[in-house]
Amino acid sequence: MSRLRLFRKIPTFVLFFLVTGATLYGRTWREIAASGKLRVLTLKDDMESRGLHRTVMPIDRQKAMLRRFAERNKLTVEYVSAGNFSTLFSLLDADKGDLIAAGVAATPARRRKYLLSAPFDYTREIVFGGEKTFAQDHSPRALFGKKGQILPGTTYEENFRKFAEGFDKIDFCTLPHSISHDDLIERVSRGEIDYSVLNECDLNS
Repeated sequence: MSRLRLFRKIPTFVLFFLVTGATLYGRTWREIAASGKLRVLTLKDDMESRGLHRTVMPIDRQKAMLRRFAERNKLTVEYVSAGNFSTLFSLLDADKGDLIAAGVAATPARRRKYLLSAPFDYTREIVFGGEKTFAQDHSPRALFGKKGQILPGTTYEENFRKFAEGFDKIDFCTLPHSISHDDLIERVSRGEIDYSVLNECDLNS
C-alpha cells in the first residue's frame, strides 16, 4: 500500500469526542441523570474487536474518557452501534442516543446543528492507493487518469472535492454506499479501486 500525504492540500482535522444533540432532538442533562444511563452512539466497526492494534486507537481513548465521565456522574454507558457515519447522525436526530463517540470532524453544517465538545485529537487525511497507482510518482500527478472512490457523506468527500478542483485531470466519485474502513483498504489493496482517502489513524491501525 502506498500513500500520498497531502499535508498542505488537505487541511488537518480536529476530531471531537462528544457530539450532543441540540435540545430539539436530545434529552436534557436532568433527564439523562434521572435515567442513570448515558446512550452513546458509535460505529459498528468500533464495537467489534479487530485484534491487537499497533497503537492505541482514538475510539479506545474515547471509551476510557466516557467511562470516567459516567463513573463521576453515577451513570452506566449503553452503546448503540450504527453501520456508518450517516446513520450515526440519523439516530441522534431520532433521539436513539444522547451523544456520538466516533471521531467526528467539525464542519460548519455540524456546528450549526449540533453541540460539539472541546477537541481532543487531531488527524490528517491521506490519499492512499495500490503500488500501481504510485509506481512512478508520489505527487498529485499520480492521480491523473486514475479513478478514485471515496466514502459517501463524509468529510473525506467534502475536502477531497475542494482539493481536486485545482486539478482538471483528477477524477473521482463516491462509493454507491458506505462500507467499513477495513473493506475500503482491502479493495484498494486488491486493485479494485485506484485510490481513496482515509484519516491517518485508520491507515496506521
